[in-house]
Amino acid sequence: MQAGFPEDVAAGPRVAHVDPLYREALALAKAARDYIGTGALVDVDADAGLRLAIACETTRLVSRVGFCLAWLLGRRAVLSGEVASETAGDERWRLGGRDVCLTGPTQSAPLPRALTELLVRSDRLYRRIDRLDGQLGPLPAAIASRDPAA
Repeated sequence: MQAGFPEDVAAGPRVAHVDPLYREALALAKAARDYIGTGALVDVDADAGLRLAIACETTRLVSRVGFCLAWLLGRRAVLSGEVASETAGDERWRLGGRDVCLTGPTQSAPLPRALTELLVRSDRLYRRIDRLDGQLGPLPAAIASRDPAA
């Protein structure tokens, strides 16, 4: 039996539980793409430290969104029966990137407001999905050894 879903429920309704998070992750991915596409990362007037902080935090943003989308797509595959539920706890189907996604900013430099807002949104989404992933059972040893919260 999968965490939070009775076995006798059809796959469609179970997948529907994941869809709101999936839509939120897609919207966040589009917002991140739009932010990056504005050229905001190339502020030639900013000092090197700030440019580095912006680059690092943008990487963290993209990583969070990517790991969230990957996990959500994997859950949809498991819940729809495309992937055997017995494999749902395997490392490849669990949420990755904790070592990057759960750590704080690399520098205390004030980041652009739009980036800060995206980082807050991505952090909230990642942490919600991390809690859902935790309901699948203990992390495989290969993931747990990289988990900064462990």
